[in-house]
Amino acid sequence: MWLYGENLTLEYADEPLPRYKVTYQPDNSHLRTVGEPQLYDTPHRSPQPPLWELGDGDWLQVLRVREYSQRKPRTVLLQQQPLFA
Repeated sequence: MWLYGENLTLEYADEPLPRYKVTYQPDNSHLRTVGEPQLYDTPHRSPQPPLWELGDGDWLQVLRVREYSQRKPRTVLLQQQPLFA
């Protein structure tokens, strides 16, 4: 990983993989934003297979989940006795 001014480049085996445009937080040691990657052609392949592409007739189903309900506090039924009296 190399930081050059406003660019962040990730490398593997001395070959650049992606380069990102970045901005820093006011302390100049933490990243604030990371932009879209500029990808390079490399012989290294991702172990993750590519995701499928949705066509014009395809859609993703969204399910609404119930709202979060707070749990009741647990009551202590047993208490461990001291090992040595």
